[in-house]
Amino acid sequence: MKPILGASALVLVLLAGVAFGTEPPAGYSDAVRWYQRAAESGDANAQFLLGRMLESGVNRPRDPAAAAGWYRKAADQGHRLAQFALGLMYYAGRGVKQDYAEAAAWYEKAAAQGLPEAEFNLANLYDRGLGVTRDPDKARGWYEKAAAHGLARARERLSADKQRSKP
Repeated sequence: MKPILGASALVLVLLAGVAFGTEPPAGYSDAVRWYQRAAESGDANAQFLLGRMLESGVNRPRDPAAAAGWYRKAADQGHRLAQFALGLMYYAGRGVKQDYAEAAAWYEKAAAQGLPEAEFNLANLYDRGLGVTRDPDKARGWYEKAAAHGLARARERLSADKQRSKP
């Protein structure tokens, strides 16, 4: 995940410099400040990436609660990666109170936008009955969507389920 964050950080820092009419910082030491400015102006990508930096502790101590707050701002704007990240935080109780139903709701929003990891995690919740009523048919449907979007874990899960159901 670090290479994605690094490339995204560089792009966002460059864009922020253009947007604010100033030269962006040469390294990551000032990146949080740049993300903060863009995020506060309402940019969903900046909000997500600032949340990512706060969650992972880039150039500062980790702050999962602040990360969840920025993820929520981006997620409320329909940012599917932020919706997924918020689902992960609710699932694990990281930065927020653990709540499987809330995790399912955020996974579902991201899954509805075709994010395979969210489809898989939502399927897993339906499979296990965590935060939702257990529903093997819905689980299978979400696993199939994730598999169709190329997620290998979903294909493996469907294959394992087929093997178990053979007489």
